[in-house]
Amino acid sequence: MRLVSRSPKGLLFIFLLIIGVILAARFLFTGESSTQTDSTSEDGIVEAKEIQSLDREFIFPLNDGEKDVSEVKFFIDDVELREEIVVQGQKAVAVPGRIFLIVTLKVSNDFEQAITMNTRDYVRLIIDGNQEEKLAPDIHNDPVEIQAISTKQTRLGFAIDDNDKSLALQVGEIDGEKEVIELNLRK
Repeated sequence: MRLVSRSPKGLLFIFLLIIGVILAARFLFTGESSTQTDSTSEDGIVEAKEIQSLDREFIFPLNDGEKDVSEVKFFIDDVELREEIVVQGQKAVAVPGRIFLIVTLKVSNDFEQAITMNTRDYVRLIIDGNQEEKLAPDIHNDPVEIQAISTKQTRLGFAIDDNDKSLALQVGEIDGEKEVIELNLRK
């Protein structure tokens, strides 16, 4: 008595049967189907839960220590609430009860030399109107190097409580004037 057929149809049937058993076992033991139910981007990261376009430009002086030699344009494109992000090439997932607030920036250098700046020094997060506890970004690519006469895209991120509702960004130099931008996420 032969248990395995040597015909191509028999081998194909056995192969498909094994694949079916593996997929069924995965579904039963993990509670997941073989198809992704969440919307994911090309890099395998779950899409943002909410996005708000800001399109706000700020101009900061570029000083050589004695005088202003040029200016830096600091453009905030948008803000997003995300459960997953990529940090230094690795996927990071927010712990239960937390979420990431990501700020997408473009920094333009009109000067004839490359500059390096800490973008996190220009943005603070205010939660529930608490002006006494402004949060600095804890997710960043600083120091960011912007080549001469070019624009660099970068991101800043905050890990916040999932139930934080009233959010605002404060933008400006540490020793300079600041502007507060109210965010309309979760309203």
